[in-house]
Amino acid sequence: MSGVEIYESRGKYYGESVPGAKKIKLVLLRNPWGEKEWRQGWSDEDPRWKTNPELRNLLQNELKDDGKFYIEWNDFKKYYSDF
Repeated sequence: MSGVEIYESRGKYYGESVPGAKKIKLVLLRNPWGEKEWRQGWSDEDPRWKTNPELRNLLQNELKDDGKFYIEWNDFKKYYSDF
């Protein structure tokens, strides 16, 4: 598990802070069996990856069912309480 902070401003997402941006914490998880991924916010199917390719490239997110996925920190705490 590793984490990263990104920033949202007017529907665009950035890898570094910009004036007036909201900070969002993402966690990168990996399923050791290489299948079955998170299917909600920031999953590989989330449209934010396609509309923000610079962020996808920065975080090296390949958008494939490889067992690696990003999840927002608040969702991680909510759904993975027994981690």
